[in-house]
Amino acid sequence: MRLAEFQHGLQDAILGPVLTALDGELGIKHGPEACRRAGHACSRYRIAIHHDHFWTRMHDFAEYRYPLLARALGDAEFTELVRAYIAAHPPTSFTVRGVVEALPAFVAEQTPWASSPILADLAAFDFRRSGVRLIAEEATATAASLAALSVDALARTRLRLKRRTLLATTRYHFEITRIRDLPRDAAPDDEPTHWFVYIAHRACITRRVSPRVYAALQRLADPVAVGELFADLRRLGFTVADCDTVLDRLLGQDLLVAWSPRSEP
Repeated sequence: MRLAEFQHGLQDAILGPVLTALDGELGIKHGPEACRRAGHACSRYRIAIHHDHFWTRMHDFAEYRYPLLARALGDAEFTELVRAYIAAHPPTSFTVRGVVEALPAFVAEQTPWASSPILADLAAFDFRRSGVRLIAEEATATAASLAALSVDALARTRLRLKRRTLLATTRYHFEITRIRDLPRDAAPDDEPTHWFVYIAHRACITRRVSPRVYAALQRLADPVAVGELFADLRRLGFTVADCDTVLDRLLGQDLLVAWSPRSEP
C-alpha cells in the first residue's frame, strides 16, 4: 500500500461518524488477540483508538464553545449534532474556534435542527458567550482611584468596558437557568433580547438588560471620557443619580478600564 493511500484510508476511517473499517483493511497490524478496549473487537482495536480519540476531542471542542446548546439538546442529541457537523465539515484548523465556528450556520440549515430556528439563535449567542472566557483579564479601575482625581481630571478620564465582556442581542428569549426546557417551537420575539455577559470571580455572568442600559453599555465599548459618558447617559434619560449608580456598579464589579488624561489607551 502506498503512503498516500494509507493516509487517505486512515483519514476516511477516522472522520466517519461510525467506525466500519478494519485494521487489516487499512494496512494496520492487528492488536494482540487478548486485547480489548471499550468493546472493540481485536480486528478494529488500533484504528478504534484513533477514532475514539478524534471524536471525543471533537465533542469536547463543541461542548466547550456551546455549553448552553449542549444542555438544551441533551448529551445524545448533541453528540448526534457534532458527528453530523464534523462529517460535513472535516476540521482544517487546530484551534477550538476554527473547528466549531460554523456550527450555528449548520444548525440553521441542517434537519432536524433547522426546524427549530431558536436553536441556531442560541448557538450563535452561545459561541460568542463562551468566547469571553478565552480573553485575558485586564487591570480594572476602582472607585477609590477615580475618587482621588480632581473634578476636572475625572471628567477627562476615559473609561471603557474590559475586554472580557460581551454585549449581544438575540431574536429569542432564553431562560439560561432553565435551558434544558428550551421551547423548540418558539417564534421570534417582537423585540430583541439584550444581553450583557462578563467574567466575575471565574464565573460567566449572563444578564438580560433593558434597551436603555444596553445603549449605555454600548457607549462604553470604546474609550469615552467620563464627562462625555455622563452627557450621553443624560440624553438616554438617566438622571444624575442614575449615572452615578451605573458607574458605581460597573466599578464594583471590576468591569471598567480607565486611562488618565495624560495616558494613551
